Amino acid sequence: MAFCCRPSVIVLDEPTTGLDVTTQRHVLDTVRTLCRSYGVAAVYVSHDLAVVGGLATEVAVMYAGRVIELGTTARVFGFPVHPYSRGLLAAVPSPERAEALVGIEGQPPDRAAARRDAPLRHAARS
Repeated sequence: MAFCCRPSVIVLDEPTTGLDVTTQRHVLDTVRTLCRSYGVAAVYVSHDLAVVGGLATEVAVMYAGRVIELGTTARVFGFPVHPYSRGLLAAVPSPERAEALVGIEGQPPDRAAARRDAPLRHAARS
């Protein structure tokens, strides 16, 4: 359905959540093939870093509704700069690693303040 109107971009929000690995692969391969065939860019929104790492060429890491790190998948996954990116990647399960998860120092941002300062909210008042 997403390709019926010939879009230039499609946004897939957690497209494989709840799917078994075989079905997940089939869905992602199908979307990738359709995107190539129709010249459509795909933006994937996902918490599944294994999927992101194998699918995307560029990655944006978001925290509290803001992009905190942006770069090629190789750079962000290989050399994360932001503490949240490092913590997120360190939390990915791995058979080679069995250490305890470590939290990120500091306090989470004030979400109410972030909503008050949202650019779209200010634009709507103008």
